[in-house]
Amino acid sequence: MIAMDLHEIRPHLWYLHVIDLFSRYSAAVVITNKRSSTICEKILKIWIGVHGPPKSILTDNGREFDNSELHDLAENFNITIKTTLAYSPWSNGLLERHNRTLTEILNKVSCDPHMDLETALAWSVNAKNSLANIHGFSPYQLVYGTTPCLPTTLTDDLPALEGTTISECVARHLNALHRARREFIAVESSERIRRALRKQVRTLSNFVTGDKVYYKRQDSNEWKGPGVVIGRDGVVVFVRHGGSYVRVHRCRLNKVGEQDNRQEKGAYQNIIENQIEGRSVGIPQEGNQVEEEDENASHRVEDHFQGVEDEVGNVASETEQVQTQTYPALEDPHYTRPQVGQNLKYTGEDGTTVVKVLSRAGKATGKHANWFYIQYLKPDSSAGSTQSIDLKSVNNLEVITPESMAQERGDSPETVFILDNLIFKEAKQEELQKWKDFAVYEEVPDSGQKCISTRWICTIKETPNGSVKKARLVARGFEDKDRNKIPTDSPTCAKESLRVLITIAAQNKWQLYGH
Repeated sequence: MIAMDLHEIRPHLWYLHVIDLFSRYSAAVVITNKRSSTICEKILKIWIGVHGPPKSILTDNGREFDNSELHDLAENFNITIKTTLAYSPWSNGLLERHNRTLTEILNKVSCDPHMDLETALAWSVNAKNSLANIHGFSPYQLVYGTTPCLPTTLTDDLPALEGTTISECVARHLNALHRARREFIAVESSERIRRALRKQVRTLSNFVTGDKVYYKRQDSNEWKGPGVVIGRDGVVVFVRHGGSYVRVHRCRLNKVGEQDNRQEKGAYQNIIENQIEGRSVGIPQEGNQVEEEDENASHRVEDHFQGVEDEVGNVASETEQVQTQTYPALEDPHYTRPQVGQNLKYTGEDGTTVVKVLSRAGKATGKHANWFYIQYLKPDSSAGSTQSIDLKSVNNLEVITPESMAQERGDSPETVFILDNLIFKEAKQEELQKWKDFAVYEEVPDSGQKCISTRWICTIKETPNGSVKKARLVARGFEDKDRNKIPTDSPTCAKESLRVLITIAAQNKWQLYGH
């Protein structure tokens, strides 16, 4: 597979960059327009005519690539065209990263007023192909089996060591060669690029027990590790790093490579099983006596987990994998700390106040452990507004359960099961009716097949006519095991489709309205 893209050098001037995704071997050519015929001609000259046709080509959704002429070229050479998602340059991140490296070298080499752009680009590509280290080899070695023998002080003969030439053309190319190699070494160790690559690292993997990962802590922006995943609770992943145990949100994790290292995974398996069964971390088992050193290890693990910031609200412990104390003991035995998502009622200045807990406003183990962000549901005068309050300081705090609300309203158990938050009862009923009216789902017999779960998104929006309660029932599509097979390309409307639509409208004597 190869990837290709256009990179703008200056207004109305681009270079076409083609790269092999395995060896990182690059080819590039300067172009002055983005016509499809120009793109096809350059691909044939710099790649297919030299290396032969690839099995597939990866591009973005630009019209210079997504057109009938390039599709015809691919059909004639048995090539599959693949495109990235719209407005998602990271979907082709390997090419974008090499684009940046190649552009920085090109800008430095072409700053010489006597240097033409084609010569500068040719030697910039040569420097990247001969000096880059991919899988322990240069791209030239992976493609041709050897690296070009270019002039160096280590291998030059006596005439080459003179460093003079009578040809202006040869002098220009030699200067471009050495300048490009110097700039590639500078770009390769650029701190600015390192700083950029450390930011916005996207996590797209599902983490399972035994995976080796890098992680970030809440109080630091530096990557730590590698550690080993020993358990998971929703979006929270438990990681063992040396003798420490940390709890990290999955968006602050990055898997170490994608290859399956069975030996290392197997080496950690016994350690993980011992920890789960309570033999290594000092978790008491029924009928067994725990040794003193294991008991000390248990205290160290619990102390470490208590000191970790709660990054995703209240997290339930994994009952079968990692047992640890999440919160310290409460001073008031009559007070139960609320959970994120619960509905509460208490006595306020305006009488009975009903609120929904949105998120935590302080550390679970800090002095602000009882502060939460809440959204007012009642009274109607403040419905929809949010603020942070100390819930331990309010009067007559009660958790509103679906059963208690059902008893007050006289609803059946089935209604309680579906409409767990009866404050949004009408909005939820309206949403369920829309699912039926628009045939969103189709009922099928339950034969033990894998199902995905759903959740309600309930909000209160302020409008000129007052507060409006809205409820949306969403399905967790990321739980679908075949999600990677579902096409997610951005829908586009081609010129041909518009012509067909207008023709059908004319035949049926429909009227077309624009907006």
